[in-house]
Amino acid sequence: MGNELEIKDNKSVGTFKLHRDQAIYDHGTASDAFTGITNPAILYLASLKSPESLRTMKNALNNIARRGGYKDLYCFPWVEFRRDSMFDLMAALTKDKKSKQMRNLLLSAVKGVMREARHSKLIDRDHYDSIASIKAVKIERKAVGRALKKEEVVNVTNFCTMIQGDAGIRDAAILALLFICGPRRSEVSSIELKDIDFTQKTITITGKGEKKRTLNMTARVIDLLHSWLDIRGRESGALFVPIDRHGNMGNTALSGSSIYDMIKKRTLQAGLESATPHDLRRTFITYLLDMDIQISTVASMAGHSSVDTTMLYDRNQEKRNKDAAEILDF
Repeated sequence: MGNELEIKDNKSVGTFKLHRDQAIYDHGTASDAFTGITNPAILYLASLKSPESLRTMKNALNNIARRGGYKDLYCFPWVEFRRDSMFDLMAALTKDKKSKQMRNLLLSAVKGVMREARHSKLIDRDHYDSIASIKAVKIERKAVGRALKKEEVVNVTNFCTMIQGDAGIRDAAILALLFICGPRRSEVSSIELKDIDFTQKTITITGKGEKKRTLNMTARVIDLLHSWLDIRGRESGALFVPIDRHGNMGNTALSGSSIYDMIKKRTLQAGLESATPHDLRRTFITYLLDMDIQISTVASMAGHSSVDTTMLYDRNQEKRNKDAAEILDF
């Protein structure tokens, strides 16, 4: 079978009213109408570099497929998905009171699949352009989360090191790294021992878009990392690994979601208001701006391509504005 695909179904993909339990058509592993057709959704997922992005977009594509009456993304006839299909999907999401962020996520996932379909010559340029030109829902970004006080970070870190055993030492090192160096949780998850240079006091990480940047470690971070490595061992591999409730250590990377859950749990255990890894990242950025570090430098340290993004993390700008106004008073 070539790229032409005849849908023998009395319900149209164009109106997003689909209902047929298609078999998987991953490169022709099933004997149905899609056998032999390259699945552009698989190609799109394969193009994603980050495990977090892969997980998020796979869930998004499965969401779309199931809303159309199909088992999953492998069964969905992506090459028949058109502009009006996308508008029908967006309308259905709006009716179901799904957030603008969710609507934009699914739109982005579809555009990614259609891009791969175009590259594979499964659809023509007009088909692709008609979907690629659909604009995302405009979102007014508001400040969320909080910046922690330095005392809070000290308290939860000390709590972990003093009474939480081996896992506590690991978690204290992660807390210090998040607060002092400001990486994303996915970036922390991806750090390997080879990325650390104790002589230069740096860690090389890979951020969004496969961009590498250098984190500069302080004495406190270095001390906690050495304490953790005395427990973990200094063989190659993931820096932070899971530890089960019996104290058994794994050999795979601690996932970003596990880091998220750990930070929330540790802050609550230490008697603080619940916090997230991103709150520690906000704290990192806010403290730097409070010290009058140039915003372009802060953006570079945080791995932001735009200073506008960096400003969204700042939690003390209003206070600085007020202090500046007081200087002008007479």
